[in-house]
Amino acid sequence: MVTFDQSRTTMEGLVDHYIREGREIDFRHREFEQARSRVLNHTGAADPLEGIVDHTQKRYRETVQKIHAQFVRHLESNGWPAGRIPGTNTFFDEHVGPKLPETGRKTAVFMIDALRYELGHELLKSISEKHKSAVLQAYSAPLPSVTPVGMASLLPNAMANVSVKNLQGKAVVHYGDEVVNNVAQRMTVFQNQFGERFHEVKLSVLARADVPLSPSVDLLVVRSNDIDEQFESSGDPGLAMEVIQRSLADVFACLARLRTQGFRDVYIVTDHGFVLHQDPEVGDSCQKPSGTWVDLHSRILLGSGSSDAFNCVLPASRMGIQGDFEEVAIPKALVPYR
Repeated sequence: MVTFDQSRTTMEGLVDHYIREGREIDFRHREFEQARSRVLNHTGAADPLEGIVDHTQKRYRETVQKIHAQFVRHLESNGWPAGRIPGTNTFFDEHVGPKLPETGRKTAVFMIDALRYELGHELLKSISEKHKSAVLQAYSAPLPSVTPVGMASLLPNAMANVSVKNLQGKAVVHYGDEVVNNVAQRMTVFQNQFGERFHEVKLSVLARADVPLSPSVDLLVVRSNDIDEQFESSGDPGLAMEVIQRSLADVFACLARLRTQGFRDVYIVTDHGFVLHQDPEVGDSCQKPSGTWVDLHSRILLGSGSSDAFNCVLPASRMGIQGDFEEVAIPKALVPYR
């Protein structure tokens, strides 16, 4: 049994605890929800197992609320990123960039939306059976932890170039002076820098068929947003679980294909994680703090205002957020603004 260690008194300690054993809480809960979707979705609400399900879900919510409360306290005290855990905006320049000057050294980067740490750990166990050199490294996701920001942080020289600007009352992600709020705009950054040495393909396409690549291609980006899309839009938790399993299987299939095509280095990276909270209860929401705010996501606001009993308002620069916005607001509890 994994328990939450209340003795973790620093952000770095809290993250280290999650990496070592806390991830098991999310892994076991995900397995539980997967089993529930297979069994109870077909038996009706009167099934005697419903009481066990309700109890287990309540215990999970209580546990992640405790973790979240300590996370928020550390965030208020120390800011973000977390101590020695590097930010994802250093990833490309540390790992991929140094290999690209060597023409003909083929490198693939899988950009898998919402591949949280425990999923990475599960993927590692499968990959390690055939690829003994595989390793798992934790990174601090950038704030605000939404897809446009997180994916932009994986671009070359992201630390110097990525910012979130206020464009006509909307939070818009920029790379230098260029908008990179969507996939096409982010892929254009790669295209402009690497030309014919770059190619991109969807994970689902590469998993099911060989994709012809020019001999000039040294950098292949394999991308997927299937997991994130299902959890954002689907009302069917069972389908969302199936998408997770299919995405992991697709990654494994793609690795086999790329090995035959001469790719020596493969990195699997993500933009942010998620909390699997399928059944919010009545009242699970938070009023916005006073001030002037731009909605970016149901869990975070950018602008300026004042903290209160329910909201943390912190300097954007202290949260590692570059751009036009002075402050960031988040609910103290693990609930959304809407």
